[in-house]
Amino acid sequence: MKLGSNNNNNNDNTDESQEDGSRVMNGTCEFLSSADEPGYFPTLLQDVLWELGKTVKPLYVTSHYSEPGRDDYYRTQVHIREHLETSKGMKTRSAHNSTAHHATYAASVSDAARRALWSLCYTHRQELSFTEYCHLPCRTSGTEDTVVPLGEAGDDRLNVLALVTAALNTDLEGATTELDNTREKLQEAQAKVAQLEA
Repeated sequence: MKLGSNNNNNNDNTDESQEDGSRVMNGTCEFLSSADEPGYFPTLLQDVLWELGKTVKPLYVTSHYSEPGRDDYYRTQVHIREHLETSKGMKTRSAHNSTAHHATYAASVSDAARRALWSLCYTHRQELSFTEYCHLPCRTSGTEDTVVPLGEAGDDRLNVLALVTAALNTDLEGATTELDNTREKLQEAQAKVAQLEA
């Protein structure tokens, strides 16, 4: 569902910072929202929420950026919501951002869902410890370090796999953050070049 769009047509070609830190120069930002997303991580996130007794679907809010001379990109924030006790409305319990700019809508949504899932698994690790989701990776909100709960003593194969999965996920988060920082620097450099050419 489309929420709306912002046109950032600045006469002086100055950059305008967005809420997520992205810079849009003479481009547009369109907001899209959805409570039903396909894909492995959005589906798994919904399953874990159901397991925890949370029946409200997550809300995905995606920013679609279009800028002249650049490829379009997407940033997503997923809101874990719950019903208000005193009214029919809903409130956001927690919100989780995709880690980087993504070239496709689906990749951005998947990234945000995965980060929300890992954070949720950390927050509710005790409740999930006796479920089929007990070995999903966990991440403390605000960090990139991922932990995968180990199996019982003697489950050497499972424990090795858990450690490798945790290390790979932590490395992936770190590499993604580095790539996004590089993209931000490139955008700043492009903006300066555009100002000098003007």
